[in-house]
Amino acid sequence: MEEHKERFFRSFVKRSKIELEYLVGTIREMEESIRGCYAETIDLTGDRFVKMILMDASFILELFFKFSSRSWTLPKKRPKRVRQHTELLYTATQLHEAGVKFGVLKSKCRFDIKFEKGVGYSNIMALEQTRYIKNAYFADYFALMDSLINTREDVDLLCKKKILVNCIGDHNAAMSMINNLNNGIECLTLREDYIDLYKKLHSFYENPWNKWKATLKRQYFDTPWRAASTVAAIVLLVLTLIQTAFSIFK
Repeated sequence: MEEHKERFFRSFVKRSKIELEYLVGTIREMEESIRGCYAETIDLTGDRFVKMILMDASFILELFFKFSSRSWTLPKKRPKRVRQHTELLYTATQLHEAGVKFGVLKSKCRFDIKFEKGVGYSNIMALEQTRYIKNAYFADYFALMDSLINTREDVDLLCKKKILVNCIGDHNAAMSMINNLNNGIECLTLREDYIDLYKKLHSFYENPWNKWKATLKRQYFDTPWRAASTVAAIVLLVLTLIQTAFSIFK
């Protein structure tokens, strides 16, 4: 909390353009009357008391000023660099249909998200944006999740893969919550490994061969019985073609 007070104090002095010596002198002149406003005796020396009052007063004044002007709120638009990468990514359902397999990564790091040979692994997050603006793990993570989730089917897929746990119950509500989490958050940068992930997933999805394989597997090899019947049909077709060829040559 003291760090926030010091930051607000510097902001107050810079914005008000009042000399620090003048502020200190004013509080010293009023020190006795200020002490009398407290119900209990303040056991602080003169200098420490002046500093406490100066910090607290400037913090409250600056807080009210920022709240009234709304200058503290973060813009809702994402920077162009971030949009360039997040707009590359397709939804979870689209990627799944193209052959990307989602699964939970066994890692102690909650932000680990990898893409290896068509398999996407992800775990869940934690950290804040306010203090570590250049390492905005929350913003980066939810920018990714926002790109992956656009429909209730996306939520359903990620829940089935145990990447998401929907405690809300309704998938539409979960989708809406995730899509709105990054509102007002300023993504100044994206982690380099996330940028690399976006590019790999986009490249994988854009490859027609991957889509064809995924469609073939989904339509004809999704269960052991269907795979067996498909193989049997292919074998029967090949034998029929061989028999036809022999008949022609005879």
